[in-house]
Amino acid sequence: MTKLSTALTGPVARIVAVALAAVSPQIVYGDELGRRSGRGLSEWRFDAEPAGKMPAGWTGRQTRPTKAPATWRVLTDPTAPSQPQVFGLTHSENYDGTFNLAIAQRTKFRDLDLSVKVKAVRGEEDQGGGPIWRYRDENNYYICRFNPLESNFRVYYVEEGRRKQLQSAKIKTKPGRWYQVRVTMIGEHIICYLDGEELLDVHDKTFGAAGMVGLWTKADAVTYFDDLALRDLSTSLESVDTSPQPSGRRIDTKRIEQIVGLKGSFDKAENVFKVTTPRTDVSIFIDEQRMHPFRGLTSWAAFQDGKRAEAMVMGDLVLFQDEVNAVMSAALDTGLTVTALHNHFFYDDPKVYFMHIGGEGTAEQLARGVRAALDAVEKVRKQSATPATRFAYPRLTKSNIGAAPIERILGAKARRKEGMVKFVFGRKVTMACGCEVSAGMGVNTWAVFAGTDQHAVVDGDFACLPGELQPTLKALRRHDINIVAIHNHMEEEEPRVIFLHYWGAGSATNLARAIKVTLEAQKAIHD
Repeated sequence: MTKLSTALTGPVARIVAVALAAVSPQIVYGDELGRRSGRGLSEWRFDAEPAGKMPAGWTGRQTRPTKAPATWRVLTDPTAPSQPQVFGLTHSENYDGTFNLAIAQRTKFRDLDLSVKVKAVRGEEDQGGGPIWRYRDENNYYICRFNPLESNFRVYYVEEGRRKQLQSAKIKTKPGRWYQVRVTMIGEHIICYLDGEELLDVHDKTFGAAGMVGLWTKADAVTYFDDLALRDLSTSLESVDTSPQPSGRRIDTKRIEQIVGLKGSFDKAENVFKVTTPRTDVSIFIDEQRMHPFRGLTSWAAFQDGKRAEAMVMGDLVLFQDEVNAVMSAALDTGLTVTALHNHFFYDDPKVYFMHIGGEGTAEQLARGVRAALDAVEKVRKQSATPATRFAYPRLTKSNIGAAPIERILGAKARRKEGMVKFVFGRKVTMACGCEVSAGMGVNTWAVFAGTDQHAVVDGDFACLPGELQPTLKALRRHDINIVAIHNHMEEEEPRVIFLHYWGAGSATNLARAIKVTLEAQKAIHD
């Protein structure tokens, strides 16, 4: 992939942060955040900070202090997730009613994706901790934390110094182990994860404005933190101004080139501006013959003036198997749509897939979405120059799935065969001949679970009616389910159906919950 320019000037729209966070991190330390956070992922690893001191750009605070301020320091820890240093509360003599805070100054975020790795070290009154966000002052903010003493995982808000619990989940923890606490909040909707498992889902409107982010412990809880990562979700292409726009070309082609990092060409006859980048980073062979990018191996994105918004974009990205889902998440998270995923060749080595994208918004927002998708490709290839040929999780040797827990989650009866279980949910459409068809004719959503209850895989197909495809893709990707194809199965049916095929791995119940959430996301479109 042609190396993309990183030279951005002027104000940077917040929308870029969500995609760049997943796919092209900009590592930011301390006071630099105030100048650079908008350029991508804000991430603190604390490894470049002087040991024994508070990191640059951070400050300590307390809610309801009972004794002396707690001590926050950067220190060396041989167990650090990113070596060699961590940031932690190393000493506190405060009682149960005191909350110890470390605040990242010059941060100001409303809707965000915030994660941090946490290790509970010791504490008699309390243990553990987690991130805080929408921080207004030391008496007003949100918290998500885990507590190994109480074996629970909770989300709270603190208002005028008083803490109120919003939701709680029971957990099992092991002493001395690092856990990842992750929070997403958009508007009033908060979702909290522990080690990737979604445990809390709640709505609250106590604090609606942007605020700072930071870290939290209680009383005498000595706690270490590492790999704090922040993505800004505050701007979405789904909330663009759709009022009528004046006639005449409005897209700034120079700005698009600057953001995407590629030179483009303008077609005056069609009023379309297009950027392209050939896949030259990996040699691709079809039927053992090396392919030139000119023969259909070039990614592109085309921009033109929009009707409901300033601009629209359409494009096609040339991807390898291990790039598809990172790129898809980057596109979806920046508000672009993903409309197809398929192959163009037989006997290709490595296997090549083509992902079609689209969107409406400002030209700058759309360009940042394209840039994020291309950055996702570069990140994957930097990790491994050679495309992967299989998933990273262990291969299954046999199947012995317990049907009952999955049946309860999905609210349906399973079909069983050789230790596997299958669920089928029919959809109804009318063909051009006037015939009504449903599950028996292949118009269905289905899921098959194989493996064991602890180490399962799920594969299947979602049948998406108009308006359902994007929510379905987003729900599956939020649960790390891989999308492997998006296409049609029929023609001239009413309503139109788009099918997406997927593959995921994890515990059987977690996979079932992902399918359930996705089914509910489809249903919500029609409520």
